Order: sequence, then C-alpha cells, then structure tokens
Amino acid sequence: MGQKLFILFLLILSIVFILFFGLREKVSPGVNQIQWLENEKGLYVDGNSFAYTKSFVENSIPYVGVTIEIVLKPHFYDKPRFSMILQIYDKTDDSQLTIGQWDRSLVVLNNNDFSNKRRLPKIYTSFCQTNEICLLTIRSDKTGTTIYQNGNQIKYNPDLILDYPQVSQDTNLMVGNSISGRNPWRGTLYDLAFYNQSLSKDSIEEHYQKWMNTGKLLFEKPLEPLLYYSFYKRTGSTVNNEMELSLPLMLPENFIILKKRILRMPDFSNIFSEAMKVDLLLNYFGFFPLGFLLFFFFTEKGLWKKKTILTTILTISFLLSLSIELLQVNMVMRDSSLLDLILNSSGGFSGGLLATRFRV
Repeated sequence: MGQKLFILFLLILSIVFILFFGLREKVSPGVNQIQWLENEKGLYVDGNSFAYTKSFVENSIPYVGVTIEIVLKPHFYDKPRFSMILQIYDKTDDSQLTIGQWDRSLVVLNNNDFSNKRRLPKIYTSFCQTNEICLLTIRSDKTGTTIYQNGNQIKYNPDLILDYPQVSQDTNLMVGNSISGRNPWRGTLYDLAFYNQSLSKDSIEEHYQKWMNTGKLLFEKPLEPLLYYSFYKRTGSTVNNEMELSLPLMLPENFIILKKRILRMPDFSNIFSEAMKVDLLLNYFGFFPLGFLLFFFFTEKGLWKKKTILTTILTISFLLSLSIELLQVNMVMRDSSLLDLILNSSGGFSGGLLATRFRV
C-alpha cells in the first residue's frame, strides 16, 4: 500500500512540475514597457513593449511606390538577435512589410523569409551607430528598393519591391515589436512617416536638410505622407496621425499579442543554438518521468497488458501536452509548438518504455 501511494505521490508531483513549467510565463508579460522619455523628446522601446494601429491605410490608387521615413536611435543587444523596428501585417505571411534589425544591420523585406532560407528579395545593410540619431528613408517602386541614411544612399536592391498590404481592415502597423510579440526592438523613435509614392532623391535630400535644421520632419504638398507620427509630446496612450486620415498609434497599458499561431513549427535555422538545444532536451526529458511513473501506476493497479499500458501512456502524454500547447496560445511569451507536442509525447512514451525493463 505504501509503495502505491508513493508512486501516486511522485506521479502527481510530476504532473504539477510539467504544468508549472509548461504554463508559466518566462518573463512577466503584464505591462507594456514602452515609455515616453522625460529628458528627450522621443518614445523608448525595449523588451516587452510595442505600439500598434487597429487598421491601416486603404491603398486605392494604382501602385506608384512606397516611401517610409524613420527618425530613430538604435540601441544594440549584446548578442545578435532579430528585432522588429516596425511591421505592417495583414495576417498573410507573404505580404507583410517588415523593417527590422539583425545585430547591427538593417533588414528590409516584404515577406516572412527572416532566416533567408527561401532566398526571397530583401536588403541587409549596416546603419546608424548606437546612440546616434539618424534619418532612415526606405524608398521603393517598380525599379527596386533603395535605403538612404541621412540623405545618402547606402543600399539598393532592384529585385525587392515593397508594397503595403491591400486589406486595410485586417492589417496592423506594429512599432517596436513583431505582431507575435516575440521580436522586441531596442531604441528610441522620434518621427515616422508613410507615403504611397516614391520620393525622388532630391526630395529625400531636402527632407534631410529640413530635419537637420528644425529637428522635425517637414512636408509640403503634393509630397505629404499618408501617415505621420511624431513622438515629441512625451505623454499619452495614443499618438495621433498628423495628416488627414484618423489612424492613431495605440500605446496600450498592458502587453497584448495580435496574432498567436497554434502548434507552429519553430525556426530550425536556430536549432544548433544553445537555447534551442536546452529547449529540445527539456521538452523531451520533462515528460520522461511521467511515462515512467504511469507505467508503474498502471501495473500496480493490475490493469491491462504492457502494450495497452504503453498506448495509454502515449495518449495521456499527448493529451496533456496538447492541453498545455493550446493554453499557451493566449500566453504572451510562450509559443504553441508542434515540435514541443511531438517531443513531450515521445518523452512520455520513452519513459514508459524504459519502465518495462524494470517490470516484467
């Protein structure tokens, strides 16, 4: 009787352990950490922070180009990582417009080929140094995409043609993070403007000179942007678009995720990283004791044959893991992962299989 209770105690402890580590947030997700700077007119983004719009501009005119101007000051992470300066995303991966940062390089693309596995058109280029305020201009039309820094061309790709997503009501502009909330950028934003036209080189240089002279982006018709957000007011939970269209940039009090994927596969480009290796081992061996103890629990009860018990262990491991992965969909800093489900189920079954060596 004592042995049965001890096995039951260990089994319950194993399930509690799995639930605790499976459903805890890796970092506290609650408060949106985006903040207005007190001593400097700008919006500081770091960690669990972001701003977003509830929709985007309706692109009703024939395509003539896209221009995006950003006044920013990047702060680089100690280790290389991919972070999003901004993302315009209509929930379809092949039409998202992303301006991001990998280590100390600017990354611009119009799809989700962040790891470059598919070799889709994109731009990688070095840009502003840390703690340096600069004006980035991304200009694109049917001839390709050009990146300007402080009025000077720094990169051109004739194969990359940027465009805004077409379904405005299903589209969000995310600033300082990805729509999944897992790619936080670190730095300060001062101005942000979006055009539905391709500015000329002379206009880009003129805008830079005006910015240098006044400290703000200035526009004149017909070269006005569709959206212009200035982060100079230092207060409030919204940043209004200063052009005619009413499309405020929201700074919610709590951190939220606009899109979570159910049972997604991870990015295998990072499979040999230390973090990925540890995660794989924990997901496999974390369920190992559960399977091991379940086998002894069922045999102590005198239930079923060995094959039936192993099948039951696999089913329980799968259902427990599936429940955790589905609950993680609504957790800010957790991923609902198909690979985790496979590893958890395999780990539980392997634990039961090992237990058969100790019980004939």
